[in-house]
Amino acid sequence: MVVKKKAAEEDALKIFEGSSFEGIGTESWKLLWQHAREFSEKHAYPQFPFPYTGDDSKCVLCHQPLTDDAKQRFINFESYVKGALMKEAEVAEEHFKLSKMGLPEIPTDESIILHLNSIGLTDEIEIRKFIGLLTTLRKRKEAIDKVQNLEELIPFPEHTLTDSLSEIASTYEQQSSSLMSLVEQDNRKEISEKIKELEARKWIAQQQQLITENIEKLKLRTKLEQSIRLTNTQALSTKKSELSDKLITAEYIKRFNQELKALGGNRLKVELVKSRAQRGHIFHKIQLKDCKLPVKAADVLSEGEFRIVSLAGFIADVEANPHNTPFIFDDPISSLDQDFEEATVERLVRLSEKRQVIVFTHRISLLTLLFEQAKKKNIESNIICLRSEVWGTGEPGELPIYVNKTERALNSLLNDRLSKAKKILNEEGREEYDVYVKGLCSDFRSLLERIIEYDLMSDVVHRFRRAVNTMGKIHRLALIKQEDCRLFDEFMTKYSRYEHSQSMESPVDMPDPDEIKADMEKIKSWLEEFKSRS
Repeated sequence: MVVKKKAAEEDALKIFEGSSFEGIGTESWKLLWQHAREFSEKHAYPQFPFPYTGDDSKCVLCHQPLTDDAKQRFINFESYVKGALMKEAEVAEEHFKLSKMGLPEIPTDESIILHLNSIGLTDEIEIRKFIGLLTTLRKRKEAIDKVQNLEELIPFPEHTLTDSLSEIASTYEQQSSSLMSLVEQDNRKEISEKIKELEARKWIAQQQQLITENIEKLKLRTKLEQSIRLTNTQALSTKKSELSDKLITAEYIKRFNQELKALGGNRLKVELVKSRAQRGHIFHKIQLKDCKLPVKAADVLSEGEFRIVSLAGFIADVEANPHNTPFIFDDPISSLDQDFEEATVERLVRLSEKRQVIVFTHRISLLTLLFEQAKKKNIESNIICLRSEVWGTGEPGELPIYVNKTERALNSLLNDRLSKAKKILNEEGREEYDVYVKGLCSDFRSLLERIIEYDLMSDVVHRFRRAVNTMGKIHRLALIKQEDCRLFDEFMTKYSRYEHSQSMESPVDMPDPDEIKADMEKIKSWLEEFKSRS
């Protein structure tokens, strides 16, 4: 290729001799000549072949009339461009490119080491010679585009690599001859297989470190591929579905049914089933049991029944947690009938045996049932009253009269509320006093009702409890005297007047602090005397 290109260039020197500029025949000049041809054939002289050298011809670049010398130069230039020598040079250059593409890839150092070891060449000096040869071949390959002839390429290093290979070949020839001599023996097949096994073991022993490294790489690659497959959402959904069948669909459904029964919902014909698995999430639903129509449970169950089902699912879920974290319920039994309410209270109290249970409620019946059930189970309960103030909600306040024990509530009215009423009367006057003391009288009347229920009637019956408790209590009803009934008739009648509105013709004035104090102390003395009766 270089020789042909050089010949083409010498021919071009003859053609371009006497030119006014240098660089004629270079790539930039050829590009200019090509554009000149296109302009002449498309615009200047489309009816004539390029170059046009007629009498009226002009240069398509400078638009000056062509002299005879210029016309001859144009013809020579075109002859050069289209000349056979240049075409040969181009063909040779294309052949060079194809030949270069056909050069084989030079193996890596690691690959040649593995191959040499496989044929029994393990000497480090000999191996370094082979590696040096490969390095030289790489440099020669990289320099092909930069040199003009073969003499400029990096020479091959002097080596005796063929000697080593010849020795190995000779060894294998001897082994081959030995094997051939064994062909006539009866046990030649057995010996041949044994030789192969020994050679294989020898090779493996020689490549132990490399094989071990490759095994570890393959193990790591396998683990990575498995990890990638496990992160697929379909794999996650499948695995979570399997775990759901083991941990939820069986155990959780069992706990759900137990909780539903404990909450009084065993008559509800519902069941918990797995609905679907999507993108690694498992979904469950409540459906009607043995229902053949596509009816949703929420469309059939009442609000209270649906709340019981939800509460059962929640407790079943949290009960599986090994940590005894507190349970917090916000009016968990609103919209429930009496059976559900009592069953729920009993379940909440049993929960409090293992962990703290906090219940927010505005229902007096629920509060009373919780207090009574906890008392029956000997479980300590703490009642906190929260009220709403102008600056915000959740402000702790005094317990309502219907929550405190009768003695404590009576002492609170007598020592705190009555003292405050007396202070208001002395400092702010009758008008402010009447407003305050009306609430005090109302609370005292409510307390009288509780004293009748808990003390006089010994808590045998209760307004918020359906059960009649007689065990260890009913005998105290025999201690009630006629004077006790008259006492409470008198006070209930008196303090009901302050609770209810009265006629304008006969208004009821609020009692003075001393009068209220006397009434409260009378009730307090009665309590002490009544409890001392045997």
